[in-house]
Amino acid sequence: MVFSEDDVKLVNRWKAHKDAINWITWVPELKAIGSCSYDCNVYLWSRQQKKVGSLVLGNKATMPGQELDPETARYRAGWDICIDKWTRFEEEMEEAEEIWSDVKVLNKNYNNIKQTALEKQRKLKRQNNGDNTKLAQEEAGMK
Repeated sequence: MVFSEDDVKLVNRWKAHKDAINWITWVPELKAIGSCSYDCNVYLWSRQQKKVGSLVLGNKATMPGQELDPETARYRAGWDICIDKWTRFEEEMEEAEEIWSDVKVLNKNYNNIKQTALEKQRKLKRQNNGDNTKLAQEEAGMK
């Protein structure tokens, strides 16, 4: 089955993340919606569209070489998160290259339009100078 924009009705728009959202899921145990983003935040939302929680990774700072207390060790052991920043970087670079290509085309078109306008302006100026010369010659001949 293929969907189009007309098949989906926008009921409400929520805003909290500062970057693109990369995952949304329903959490049945909490009766909440979870969203995560490239801004490195995870939020939980009620069905009434209120932010009811957020996920904080690494609840305690530790010095290098310091042994973790059992609670922090258990908490951190539950998370094995790998953020693939390289893929995101490559996608952004591809998008930037496409935008740059569009800018080059627009710039070329602008330069062509500018050149054509300058040529028309020069032609009109030559014509006006020619008319002024003829007018001056006529006035000189009339005297």
